[in-house]
Amino acid sequence: MKNARIPTILIFLFGMISTAMAQDNPVMIKKMAARFDVMLMDMKKFDVTKPEEVKKSIPIPSRDQIFDATLPALNTGTEQEKIEIERKSKQFVNFKSSNSHLIDKDLLALISGIPEPISGLPEAKRAMNLRDEEIIYNIYIEKLKRLQAQYIEEARKYVLNGQDAGQIRTVAEKNAVKAMQDLNNNSLVQQAGGLEKLQQMTPAERAAWGKKMAEQVKNNPSAYTGTDSDPRKAFANKMMKDPNYAARFQHMNQQQQQEEYKMFMSENGFVDNEAGKSAEIKIAHNEATITIAITQRTTDILNHRKQLAGIAGAAQKKTDDYFVMVNSNLNDQYRRIAESLPVVDHGEAGKGKDTYPVDLAYNLIVYTVERENAISNKEVWKNYMEAMKGTIAEYNAFLSEYWGRDKQTDQLMAKQNQTPPAIMAGACGDLIWLTEMAKTMTHSNAGWQRTYDEKILHLYEER
Repeated sequence: MKNARIPTILIFLFGMISTAMAQDNPVMIKKMAARFDVMLMDMKKFDVTKPEEVKKSIPIPSRDQIFDATLPALNTGTEQEKIEIERKSKQFVNFKSSNSHLIDKDLLALISGIPEPISGLPEAKRAMNLRDEEIIYNIYIEKLKRLQAQYIEEARKYVLNGQDAGQIRTVAEKNAVKAMQDLNNNSLVQQAGGLEKLQQMTPAERAAWGKKMAEQVKNNPSAYTGTDSDPRKAFANKMMKDPNYAARFQHMNQQQQQEEYKMFMSENGFVDNEAGKSAEIKIAHNEATITIAITQRTTDILNHRKQLAGIAGAAQKKTDDYFVMVNSNLNDQYRRIAESLPVVDHGEAGKGKDTYPVDLAYNLIVYTVERENAISNKEVWKNYMEAMKGTIAEYNAFLSEYWGRDKQTDQLMAKQNQTPPAIMAGACGDLIWLTEMAKTMTHSNAGWQRTYDEKILHLYEER
């Protein structure tokens, strides 16, 4: 997809939106005040208590009668952030394979089937004015839940060590988070002040720390090794806990690796079995290397997913803040006009201000604001959809690279619940969330149409 070219003025305006959200918008305030004045003047020409007269004589304000150039700039910015999500997604996926164990076809078909938010307010009301079991979003959510249950059941076949199937729902997130926690809890990393502090070190500081830690490991190697009774598992555990050691071991020649393994067994009280030593070294090394690689990939996918979601979330915040500002300006205009009204005598009802014409004008402008808000929200939702597509593509590449490679790799992936059905089950949960978001937006839009029908047309329905 080619990047859309944005007019310079819109780039400038979009950059200024954050400032506009923090304060009143003078141009928009002027437009709102003018629209109030025009509508209140027109209302003097007919009986405002007759809804049909209001509908015929006072049209709903157009977008240009209320908004200034910051609205199209906001929407253009959202579109640009969608392009940025697409660009980053392509950077994250750098492995291609003809492996048949792919998930993208099934998931992309499911994501394309999600009902979009209905931005047209009348159409949204009609879509939501049904029984729960007839609403399109509820129908699709139930479909996804059924599929998720099937994938969970299929994933159970791969799960080892009696793990509960409930662990599968958010597989990628849980395993990646656990991997990061394990790394952060590593005694060597803790001595550096934690993973975050370690990452913030300069190259020189990190080199000095590494030299210091290497000396500690040399003086007390048992403190950094596993305690498993199986020497092969204990050696793999040591390598997983100390990625620097694993890297050094990987670059040793075969004789050096055998000497290193022999020293490890001696230091940890294991019986030296010369005949099986070479095989144990190879198996332990492969297992540790693959496990580290799988853990790193799932951690990377989680971090990349956060980046993509962060871009979509930034667009959502800008949109939310923008319309909060718009409604704040509108409410200020309503108060300004209402406070200027004279107090009149309503007979037995007592004295008070006749705000009914102002209320009508206010609700007509609110309708225009919420109509545009619905359009902007739908574009934000599309960004979340694009972010999900990026995550699907990255998981697809991950499975293409590792799943089905060999029996040992499949077993290690199964231990971490990184099997195709487990990932599909977790992805179904994300698609349910996207469908719920679309449903919530449509429900809100239906509510604004209902408010218009009641406040302007005096049309009420049974709830």
